[in-house]
Amino acid sequence: LIVGPLLWLLITVIRRAQVEWRETQEERLYARANERRLQTILEVEPEGVLVTDADRRVIQINPAGCALFDVGFPEEIVGCDVAGYVHEDDRSVYEAAHASAFQGRSVLCKGRLTGLSGQLRWFEMTSVPLPGNRETTPSVLSVLRDITEQKNAERRQLLQHAVAKVLAEAST
Repeated sequence: LIVGPLLWLLITVIRRAQVEWRETQEERLYARANERRLQTILEVEPEGVLVTDADRRVIQINPAGCALFDVGFPEEIVGCDVAGYVHEDDRSVYEAAHASAFQGRSVLCKGRLTGLSGQLRWFEMTSVPLPGNRETTPSVLSVLRDITEQKNAERRQLLQHAVAKVLAEAST
């Protein structure tokens, strides 16, 4: 009399565990597929995308971001403080923008990066907070655009205006 209900209960628990196990496996497969999809998107994104921690150290970076910093592989910059690559005249602006983003605000800033090769590039950076969860700590997601050509064009235009003004004011 006691064995029958216990056996039925055991079978029900085992079936429920099997269903939950299958659902968990399906969720893992979906999560892996989604992660691969996002990784592919980041790899082909033409703008630099990086994730930094509270100390501005690089956690993740995409290939376009590596190109901005003149590094061939993410491993060359992961763990490094991004502020070390920002031109010293722009460093305080970058650090303030990162701190604001880490505290929960979206931020836009501009400045200059000095890559590993020593090449100077102008950048425009949009940063947003990334909240943490059980597996990750809070961080900052930044998208960097290389605006060097735009800055050079602006500089050429200013120079052309200055030359035109001097020529217009000259008597001969």
